[in-house]
Amino acid sequence: MGEWRAPYPRTVQQYVGVFLVVFGILFTVVAGTTAVIARAPVLAMLAGAAFIALWLTMVFRIGWAGLYLGDDGVLVRGPLRTHRFTRTEIAAVAVAPAEVFGLVTARPAIWLVLRDGRRVEVPVQRRPDRVGFGSVTKNAGPVLRPDIFDAAVTAVRDHLARGPG
Repeated sequence: MGEWRAPYPRTVQQYVGVFLVVFGILFTVVAGTTAVIARAPVLAMLAGAAFIALWLTMVFRIGWAGLYLGDDGVLVRGPLRTHRFTRTEIAAVAVAPAEVFGLVTARPAIWLVLRDGRRVEVPVQRRPDRVGFGSVTKNAGPVLRPDIFDAAVTAVRDHLARGPG
């Protein structure tokens, strides 16, 4: 299995995510040391550790959500789950409005159309010129400038057309 790489540059959201994870780890060390020194109740320490572990996991998942290309195919990492698709499973790459809870949003996203007819939304969106008041937006995954988004779509299509290797 080869290396996975995004077809777009790192985003500010990813750098903020790294900062928050590092901050969370440092906070955990300081809070844990303080709790042990203060002889805090074990149940309270476990609850705090569980909360921090969940927080760190979600910050990492949201910060690194996106689309990654590899020798084996395409990896779609979302806030809650990761899907790996081989080149042969993907019929087409489309651009359509992102959806959240079945509602169409103001931002276009990359969609993978699978050979079995399913469509999978990729958490990579194009930043529109402007978003109207009251528009629905989805804030999971990178939101790219139009030129970078279009280059990423082209890179995915080229990657799938090239075949393995």
